[in-house]
Amino acid sequence: MWCPPGLSLIRALGRLASCGSLLAGSVAGGATPARTHNALRRALVRGDLRQAEVLLKSGAPTNIDLATDTPSGRRLACPERRSWVRAQPAVVWAASAGRVETARLLLRHGADPETRVRGLCCTVLHLASMLCDPRETELLLRYGADPNALDRHGRTPLIAALRNHALCEEHLRNRGSRQQGSREFLRQSMHPIGKVVQVLVVRYGADRSWSGDDGHDAAHWSFLGCAAAIWAWVRFLR
Repeated sequence: MWCPPGLSLIRALGRLASCGSLLAGSVAGGATPARTHNALRRALVRGDLRQAEVLLKSGAPTNIDLATDTPSGRRLACPERRSWVRAQPAVVWAASAGRVETARLLLRHGADPETRVRGLCCTVLHLASMLCDPRETELLLRYGADPNALDRHGRTPLIAALRNHALCEEHLRNRGSRQQGSREFLRQSMHPIGKVVQVLVVRYGADRSWSGDDGHDAAHWSFLGCAAAIWAWVRFLR
């Protein structure tokens, strides 16, 4: 639908004006913190980073909760999917949805780069690594996330990423044996785990020799992931 050239600018100015009146009312005692929090939630979900930044500069907290679905369109192994909790901090929501610029805004305004993911009991860096998102992974590391932080099972982000990859490849292997010729199978098998490993190990010095509570290190899960992927392709091409 066609709209006049200046209409989008007028709408943007209108949103900023309403945001300004909200902040003015907050200073005067007319707006409750809940109203400001809801305005920030709406701005983040809508992707209106300009309005979100105005609210954050006025003192709105970066750790508000947002309703977050399990990352279904991206790869997360079954054990983690079962433990997912819907209400997550905003920076976790941004990481799970792949919204890098939103995460950058929150981190720039003081969000903790080592925020814990509810249900999984790991850091947001673990989550970004498991979802094989190299941009989100590097962003969190740049803002001070610990590349060797441990989750509840004693796994580092590197181990968590390789383990999640291995478990997903195992699932795809079983699925591929039943659904030969599936384009989805081909697409998901080619997953950018290598980019995440490069960011963690080469650029930020993650410990490659650490073992989790189960005694398995990064090399173990890397071998299983490669073996599962190779076997899946053999079954598919047979």
